[in-house]
Parts: sequence; C-alpha cells; structure tokens
Amino acid sequence: MYEWVDRSYDDLEERPQLILWSMRRWWLDTAANGCGCSRVGPVFQSVGMMAALPFFQIMMLSLRDTMVQPKRLGRESVSEQEAVILSLLSFPASRDPEAVAGRLSGLVAPAKKQRTARAIAGFAARFVPTGLSGWKPDEESKIR
Repeated sequence: MYEWVDRSYDDLEERPQLILWSMRRWWLDTAANGCGCSRVGPVFQSVGMMAALPFFQIMMLSLRDTMVQPKRLGRESVSEQEAVILSLLSFPASRDPEAVAGRLSGLVAPAKKQRTARAIAGFAARFVPTGLSGWKPDEESKIR
C-alpha cells in the first residue's frame, strides 16, 4: 500500500491511472445520482476490458459505504483508501479471493468481505487492457 499512498496521479503508470480514474469517475457519477458505469464502461470497452466491468461495479458498490468519496475528479495524490485498492489489485495473489479477503479488514464490513474479495479478484483477473497506450477519457470525464 505504501508504494501508492500520496503519489501524484501524474507519476502513476497508465494501468493504475486508469484504475484511479475509474474509481473517482464512478464515485462522482453515483454521487450525482447517475450510473457509476455510464462513463467508465465506454473507456473499459475502448481498452478491451468489458469483461472486467461487472466485477468493477460490484467492487465499487461493496466499497461505497466505507470509503471516503472524492470531492472531484482530479490529479490529486492517491489517498490512503485508493492506495489500499491499488495494492490489492497489484499484489501477486490478487486473483485469489481468500488472499484478498485477508487484506480487507477495516476497509469493508465483515458481512461484505467475501463478496468484495470475489469482486476484486474477478476484476484483477479480467483487468488486462489491450490498448492502454492510447487511452483517453472523453472530454467531459477528463482528469483535470
């Protein structure tokens, strides 16, 4: 986790930038009573990751009650909670729900731990972008 916390968005590689942008975009859209995947989905499709979208949605719904929502979509440094998610998605056993569940203490309620762990593991297994080098969010969703 500490490899991510307080890092500048601009210092991240494209894969963690896409994850961070997706989480922040999802939060802002749902906070405005919109669909969390309405703008994330087309971006996932553009990089060949539509299979990851349902797992992303379940992961975000599971985290919704415990994570602090960002105030805006921006280039702010990675928060501690965002760093936990980035580390969960990048550690070697991230595709193993049991290994992920062991790292979720304090982040989700015990009753949601297994569901969240399965969603994170499913997302990690399918988060294999094929064309990240050209990834650009739409104009309205750009990180500023």
